[in-house]
Amino acid sequence: MKGLQGDVYFVAVTGMDHVYTSVWRSLVYVLQTEGFKGGLYKGISLNWIKGPIAAAITFCTFEAIQMHLRQYDFFQTCDGS
Repeated sequence: MKGLQGDVYFVAVTGMDHVYTSVWRSLVYVLQTEGFKGGLYKGISLNWIKGPIAAAITFCTFEAIQMHLRQYDFFQTCDGS
């Protein structure tokens, strides 16, 4: 669909009346409609909580798998002797 038909179809399907055509226009639209703090920093506090938790889970999982894999001769490290 081209032109106006495509725009009407987009609005009907998504319920949104705007299309993000570039990064810059998207940034301007978000700033105008939601503001700097509400639009750009929405959810950042949860990311501060989520980040260390995800890193801890990744680290613990890596250590547990590494400990189990060291049981096998194939995964033994070479110490040069």
